[in-house]
Amino acid sequence: MILAQPWTYGMRRGDREQALHDCAAESTAATAEAARQMILTVRYIEPHGASPAWAVVYFPLVGLINLFIYILKYPKLPSVQSDVALMDMVAGHFGHVEFVTSSEITILFAREAAALAHATMRKAMGIPPLLSDISGMGATNRGSNYGTRATSPINIEAMDSWVPKVRAIVAYPPNPTTDLRYEEVVTKGTLKDHELLIKMVASGICHLEIHLASLPKDDPGAKFPRILGHEGAGYVAACGAQVTCAQVGDPVLLSYDYCGSCKFCSAGQTAFCISFAKLNMAGDSGDNFTTLDESEKVHAKFFGQSSFASLSIVSENCVLRMNDLLQDPEELKLFSPLGCGFQTGAGAVAVTHKATANDVVVVGGAGAVGLGAVMAAKIAGCKAIVIIDQVQSRLDVARSIGATHILNTTGVDNISGKLNKLLNSECITLTVETTGVPSVIDALVAGLGHRGRHIQIGISREPTTSFNINVFALISKRAIIEGNCEGGATSSDFIPKMIQWYREGKFPFDKLVKMFPATDVAEAVYNMENGSVIKPILVW
Repeated sequence: MILAQPWTYGMRRGDREQALHDCAAESTAATAEAARQMILTVRYIEPHGASPAWAVVYFPLVGLINLFIYILKYPKLPSVQSDVALMDMVAGHFGHVEFVTSSEITILFAREAAALAHATMRKAMGIPPLLSDISGMGATNRGSNYGTRATSPINIEAMDSWVPKVRAIVAYPPNPTTDLRYEEVVTKGTLKDHELLIKMVASGICHLEIHLASLPKDDPGAKFPRILGHEGAGYVAACGAQVTCAQVGDPVLLSYDYCGSCKFCSAGQTAFCISFAKLNMAGDSGDNFTTLDESEKVHAKFFGQSSFASLSIVSENCVLRMNDLLQDPEELKLFSPLGCGFQTGAGAVAVTHKATANDVVVVGGAGAVGLGAVMAAKIAGCKAIVIIDQVQSRLDVARSIGATHILNTTGVDNISGKLNKLLNSECITLTVETTGVPSVIDALVAGLGHRGRHIQIGISREPTTSFNINVFALISKRAIIEGNCEGGATSSDFIPKMIQWYREGKFPFDKLVKMFPATDVAEAVYNMENGSVIKPILVW
């Protein structure tokens, strides 16, 4: 443990005093960030075997040692005029304490305990809060064991209720376009028996988030304000009483939720769960989060996780323990989109259809889902793999990862005719549609060969959208048309398989992702919408 900062040694007196003054502000901001996570120590850790009392005793003791060291080394600090300010600086250093460990959770808990000790000392001494004016310090990284500093003011007076503030991306009603705001929310929830508190490190962005955030306020499927996100990854910060899937400190990947008890879940077909829509699309009733001023509920538990938040309450069935699947902690961020997008496309080909070398596959849409299907088709050795899209750069990427044919449909009226010509009238055995565009759906269904299968994944922006089926052709071809979620895959089985393919060089999804700070969500969405980025990943 580092008790004092050595970086001021050897400085000229004036520079040292200015550096210490700057450090006081930065340290106080770090403590403010720790304070916003306070609920972990008080509400979540104590019921599960670790009392916060140790923090109140231990950290003030360390604080006194720090204070003594500073007084001895720097008896006169003109830039820090009072003992109160000096105590703030020293207590703030708890936010800078580094342990010889790679566990982010150790650091997380240490910082929460530090904030509790700091607040306890100030209250006991009757010192008024000084942190309410600290703001705008920004996010700074100091190695793998260093957290994120405060990015907005915090009022210590509000800590009487021990309510933490969580950074989140909140969807509000379109105004007139998608309104996603990076802001603080307040968590009011407590862990249920089969829930976990997850400290997010990353979350992929899916077109489904954009679709739901774009719904008019009066749409039956609209819930605002709302925390979306369903491709999360992070570390377990706390567990409900009956959680068995993971322990505190475990790295985890998050996927979809399911009931675990219906006839499909009982048969191991969790992607077909009868309660899928209720558990994943509906989410909660706003019991876990409120807006910062606590005037409005914020809906969460989207796909059981709402991973567009720095901390989130997550359903146990969403969680896949990653301890044995990671070779490097940074891989956890990279793997986050495996929980939905890539799983859905690859699963449609490998799990639902069980593609073989005899298949001729046509994929509509070169997004993450479509390219997941392309990679899985290549792994299966399919005879031909065609992908259609209107963004040439994405088609070029598709060819580089396994597509044998590409078709840019810009200005093309007869897509099925173009496909037939491109494949020399080869019988199409599988079509995977990911765009939700009616003309594309019509073309892929019409292009099916004898006993061909059409898998519909893409959702149209209009809920009443329909497509055309020639009933006579459908019967004559004995064709199969089916809707699909999550590729029909069971995440606990299929995500490890995708990771194995990735390590073998067969599933190069890492070429398709780009990471953005969570603060840059607008830029990430813009780049995904214009096609320049296939799968953006938000990093917390």
